[in-house]
Amino acid sequence: MTIDFDSNKIPSRQEREERVLELHFNQNKNYRQIAKELKMSLRDIEEIVKSKARKRATRAQIIICTIMSYFPKARHHCKYQLY
Repeated sequence: MTIDFDSNKIPSRQEREERVLELHFNQNKNYRQIAKELKMSLRDIEEIVKSKARKRATRAQIIICTIMSYFPKARHHCKYQLY
C-alpha cells in the first residue's frame, strides 16, 4: 500500500504511521532514512515500529498459548490464561 503525500496537505497520524511501517518493514529503510524522508523525529519512528512489534508478539503469544492449552503440563508456562 502506498500513500502519496500532497505537499499542501498535512498527513494524519494514521497515514504517517502506515508510511513509517511501509518504509521500515517493506522497503528496509532505517530510522534515519525514514526521519529524513518524512521529517519526523527518531523517537516517534521508534515508538511506531516498537508498538507494531509488540502487537505482533502479543498475537504470536496468544496463538502459542492456544496451542499449549492442549497440553496440560505446559499450561503453567503461558502468560495468557485461555483455558
